[in-house]
Amino acid sequence: MTTKLHSEDPNALSAVRRVLAEQACFAMPTDTVYGLCADPRGNASVQSLFAAKGRPESKAIPVLLGSLAQLPEIAAMPLPPLTAHLAEHFWPGPLTLILEARAGLPDALLAGGATVAVRVVANPVFRRIALATGPLATTSANRSGGKDCQTADQVIAQLAGRIPLVLDGGASPDTRPSTIVRQEGEGIHILRTGSLEPAVRRFAEQCGASVQ
Repeated sequence: MTTKLHSEDPNALSAVRRVLAEQACFAMPTDTVYGLCADPRGNASVQSLFAAKGRPESKAIPVLLGSLAQLPEIAAMPLPPLTAHLAEHFWPGPLTLILEARAGLPDALLAGGATVAVRVVANPVFRRIALATGPLATTSANRSGGKDCQTADQVIAQLAGRIPLVLDGGASPDTRPSTIVRQEGEGIHILRTGSLEPAVRRFAEQCGASVQ
């Protein structure tokens, strides 16, 4: 059974904490589409995302944050200067940075690699929950290969019975994906254009960095 709670329900945060304590996952809005969220520090929790979504385990899971201050929990620090400038300028917002992962994160989260995709989310519902719980491993809240979900009811239509909780934060305001960037040397490689690509390109060039 999947429970739907409004994000402003006074029981919402305690319900989320119960789900995370049970090493399960739940859904709520991000700054793009609805996301399926779990504790990134527990292997069983991360595995619950793969099981609910039917996601291939060869695909790593991004980690979304409530604030830049949570970054040392997930990424190796300090960041390279150019990457740090990008984070400080564009976060919170739909910019995903590929970073060296902090030691000790579950293999399932990283899909056997050494990097992690991270962003600080602008959506106020997500930020409030993540600031209370810590960083959240997050992937789109739909069955693998299914349509991205813009509302809580669309999530339930695809994932009812597969996840215990959906927080209804209203319709997603922007369905365009985040821009994904990785620093390479003194420049950046834009791996996915997304909504911020022109602004990221201009900012990097103003910093004297090459862009590819």
